[in-house]
Amino acid sequence: MFTRRRIAVLAALMSLTACATPAPDAGPRWTPCPSAPSPLDRMECAEVSVPLDHADPGGEKIEISVSRIPAADRANRLGSLVVIPGGPGGGRDLTVPFALAHPRLVERYDWIAYDPRGVGESEPITCRDEAGDAVARLNPPRTPADWAAADTRITRFAEACRAGAGRMASLAGAANAARDLDVLRTALGDAKLNTVATSYGGQVAVTYAQLFPASVGRMVLNSPGNPTKTHRQVLLDQAAGLERSLASLADFCLTQDRCRLGTDRAAALRSIDELLRRLESAPAGPLTRGLAELAITTALPAPPTWPALLDGLGAALTGDGTMLAAQAEALLAGAGNFLAANSVINCTDTPDRHRLADVETAAKEFAAVSPRFGVRVATRLLECSRWPPGTGRVAITGTPGVPPVLVLGNTGDPEAPLHSVTQVAGLLLSARLLVNHADGHGAYGEGFGCVDAHTDRYLLDGTPPPSGTTCP
Repeated sequence: MFTRRRIAVLAALMSLTACATPAPDAGPRWTPCPSAPSPLDRMECAEVSVPLDHADPGGEKIEISVSRIPAADRANRLGSLVVIPGGPGGGRDLTVPFALAHPRLVERYDWIAYDPRGVGESEPITCRDEAGDAVARLNPPRTPADWAAADTRITRFAEACRAGAGRMASLAGAANAARDLDVLRTALGDAKLNTVATSYGGQVAVTYAQLFPASVGRMVLNSPGNPTKTHRQVLLDQAAGLERSLASLADFCLTQDRCRLGTDRAAALRSIDELLRRLESAPAGPLTRGLAELAITTALPAPPTWPALLDGLGAALTGDGTMLAAQAEALLAGAGNFLAANSVINCTDTPDRHRLADVETAAKEFAAVSPRFGVRVATRLLECSRWPPGTGRVAITGTPGVPPVLVLGNTGDPEAPLHSVTQVAGLLLSARLLVNHADGHGAYGEGFGCVDAHTDRYLLDGTPPPSGTTCP
């Protein structure tokens, strides 16, 4: 998912992305990645050719951009470990840093990061009308005129992305992304796909297990998305999760030396409410309510960013919106083609469609579970309103014969709530669910020693933790 910390990592690693192109129909031709600094100086780059339409394997091909850090212990190499990014719209720059946090894995595995189709350097989806940041800046609509204006702007952006995506607009979903993974597995020379899949990447991994159960190796689903939920259900879950995380942010503020939001949770939340109300009618310099909500909602899933968010909120409460606005603008500036890819892939995956009147009605339900952010989240339903129903998914009917799959969920995850992660585990007959008592989106590679220890052990020797394991 689209968090400020992950976008900051993306921007910092942009210099690592240029990759060489292999000969057509060959396996990866690895060459050193330009400008890869130590300790990533072993990283190599290549491209893997896959069918644009897997129903027509002999037809048009696209190139999937891949990077590899070869296993240091070649004598005891376990194969490749493919890290599937989230989003949708996240690329390999969000997953390469995992290697720095897991040196034991890089000893034994070739660490594989890649840009999924439509993302980064893999036939990137772009919008002919670059209006995505304007949509991200929108204040939540209140009046019929506001709703009409939001509908016009959002659907204009979505339709421009659909036009810019071309044939990819109907071929960018989870099923084809999973089929790409099997081509990649074969190109890497692996009999089984070993993978760590985060967030939306979990939907791709579950789809892979459905389509290719005999090829599943060691699979970790890290705060996975749920491939059986509608777009509306996913967004409603996220709206409720953001509201819960805001309360956690208020509690965190009270643990700091000086909390500028208030002296207890209720006071802190009232301060944020007052700020958002004031910004709706009177921006604080460059800071509007839309930008403030963008900064808040993208930081809430990433607790390491909370101190900076609190600084921005504290300054905004005194009338200086510069810091919080800059945090939001940095997100937009570093997003690459994330917004376009995210919109197109979601619309390709999800069959449900909602016109303006439906969304106005739905916004009331969203506001009931999230008074502060629900209306803003509900407007995302407009992105797919003019699209035909998405067909990018396959039915998930169970995966007999798949080896144990480790599923990780945080109790305080706003984007992959634990009840949904538990449902994902239920889709996999062999799943082992590990519950981590913590805030934030993502359990593995986020500094939780207990989670990392169990997950590393599973990936290195194939032994998952017992059912019912919790951390810490």
